[in-house]
Amino acid sequence: MSLFNKMTPCKIRSKSETNLYGQASWGLYRASKCSVIKLKTSVGNTTVRADSSGTRGHADERILDAVLLFLPSDMVRMGDEVTVGGIVGEVISIEGIFDIYGKIDHYRVGLKLG
Repeated sequence: MSLFNKMTPCKIRSKSETNLYGQASWGLYRASKCSVIKLKTSVGNTTVRADSSGTRGHADERILDAVLLFLPSDMVRMGDEVTVGGIVGEVISIEGIFDIYGKIDHYRVGLKLG
């Protein structure tokens, strides 16, 4: 029995094969369910070059962060694309969470959204 209840529908897709130019192409989506721990959007300042004269300006940049939980059977890998609630993110961290018997219960997956 898992330590969490996965209720939120999500889609996962992986980079599968390469195209004619050697670039990785996305495979098909596979349906899954996950548990959303954090799905946060905020706005921060970023420095941008306003023009070629060297003067600088500031623009608002969205800073996004998400943490989801997946079962090991979902086979989430680094670099996969996950869509949850219409928000798309790339897997940038995977951390295994163990049960009291020392077996992997689920994975805590960090996403870079955008």
